[in-house]
Amino acid sequence: MVRVVLPDFLQAHTGKGRDIEVNAGSYAELIASFEREAPGFEALVSKKATTVIDGEIVPDPMFDDLREDSEVCFLPKLSAG
Repeated sequence: MVRVVLPDFLQAHTGKGRDIEVNAGSYAELIASFEREAPGFEALVSKKATTVIDGEIVPDPMFDDLREDSEVCFLPKLSAG
């Protein structure tokens, strides 16, 4: 199962905890799983989060495959100001 780390704003949106496990073979499957349970998840991630897969920032992860032991972290985007 893929380990997923959610920041506070995604925890609030999904009603899930910080560290969860999701059965997904690709990033698209992972997003679809969240989207079924918490509509609007994909839009929120694309607007407010940076995706890190197995320790690497991935700017466009939609076509990335995930391993059973992968870790996906959604980090809040930083804004200059």
